[in-house]
Amino acid sequence: MDAIEQFWTLCDEAIDAAKRGNWLNAADIEPACLQLLQLVRSNPERRQDFEQAFCELWSRQMVLATDILSFCMHALRWPVVRDFMHEERQAALAAKPYDSLFIHAEAVLESFKDNWELTDLYPYYDRPAANLSP
Repeated sequence: MDAIEQFWTLCDEAIDAAKRGNWLNAADIEPACLQLLQLVRSNPERRQDFEQAFCELWSRQMVLATDILSFCMHALRWPVVRDFMHEERQAALAAKPYDSLFIHAEAVLESFKDNWELTDLYPYYDRPAANLSP
């Protein structure tokens, strides 16, 4: 299976896990998100394809993609995805201030910060040596 096909399979698994579990228990999606990080990091030559796929994930799933994007972008911090999310946040704000899309886009942007407040929801980030790399 191609790396991008694997990406979409893992995204579907994370979304399905979130739907089966408790949306407030973000750790339900963590196994698929960890596999996503591993896939992306093991295919650096496909970075542009993955950047496009992460942006497309938001365009396809929006609210359902928030936790996946947040988890992955806290580790990856890719400027292309950050810039895309800024544009999406601005578009949501212009269309309907404080709409849920604005709030979810803002949540993804928060994950780019070193002091992202939601790291304690994920065991991966709640350990001292979480592998954060740009």
